[in-house]
Amino acid sequence: MYTSKQAERARAERRVLGSMLIDPSCIPKILNKLNPDDFSVKQNREIFLSIRLLSRCSSQVDAVTVLHTLWEMGCWDELSYRTYLCQMMSETPTAMEVDQHIAKMLSLYGIPPRGSD
Repeated sequence: MYTSKQAERARAERRVLGSMLIDPSCIPKILNKLNPDDFSVKQNREIFLSIRLLSRCSSQVDAVTVLHTLWEMGCWDELSYRTYLCQMMSETPTAMEVDQHIAKMLSLYGIPPRGSD
């Protein structure tokens, strides 16, 4: 069972990832500020890794390419990931607050901010 701190962090993680999916222009900034180990939820870490891989290959980042990359990485459960990505994007109405979500994610576990805009 999640503590309220863990639930808040998981929610911030989902909103960071949702921001990356709905507004790929924010991906470089996020990749500069976060590492895979900053994600406490395994599924979130795998999604982050897939987005990072797509970005490094200069590929388009969207739900379809992320799902395909997850499959290539061996992290595949189509129904649960597809549903999870849809929920993630629907609970992230805009990417404008991504910096606040990153700060919340890191501060909840005392990780100092890193990177710059």
